[in-house]
Amino acid sequence: AGLAFWILRRNEPAGVQFDVLAATDVPHRVGQHAAATRLDLETGSMRFRLASGATVDAASPVAIELLDSMRLRLLRGSVTADVGTDARGFAIETANARVVDLGTRFGISVGDSGDTDVVVFEGEVEIHNPGKAGPAETSVMSLTEGEAVRVDSKRKVKRLETVALRGDPPALAGGGKKRSALVASVTDNLGETGFHRFYS
Repeated sequence: AGLAFWILRRNEPAGVQFDVLAATDVPHRVGQHAAATRLDLETGSMRFRLASGATVDAASPVAIELLDSMRLRLLRGSVTADVGTDARGFAIETANARVVDLGTRFGISVGDSGDTDVVVFEGEVEIHNPGKAGPAETSVMSLTEGEAVRVDSKRKVKRLETVALRGDPPALAGGGKKRSALVASVTDNLGETGFHRFYS
């Protein structure tokens, strides 16, 4: 029995396990059960589901550390997560923020400057300071559907007015995607306090 267990364990892939749901121009194939501690996509895109039930869309260029089935660390690029109700509490960390899902679909992007953009497509997220979660931790702020903010390296939060999306349902465009040649940005004259809705 011990030998059989050792053989089975030895054949299990190392790292955080996930199932590949969609893949374009990446080493993984649709339907593959894989595991990794890091994903670096220089080309292509991939959708994968973690054991927690969270589904993540990643479009190149992107670098992601897989910490466990409930936590990712986004180093650069853009990801969109759909956690439904099963993976409530799923978190994506960056150098500037830790975004905790409350049952939703949201996107996070880390640009060349290191700023963290957070966009909520459905539901609600809480934004925390980066670092280890504690029992008495309080959120810096909450965002609901249609709201978006940018968190800079000093952890200053400001409204994000324009968001580049791809596909349907909405997902953040990858960092290397060319933006529209027709519309460069959109702004309005709304105040910062209590109103963070974005234009896509």
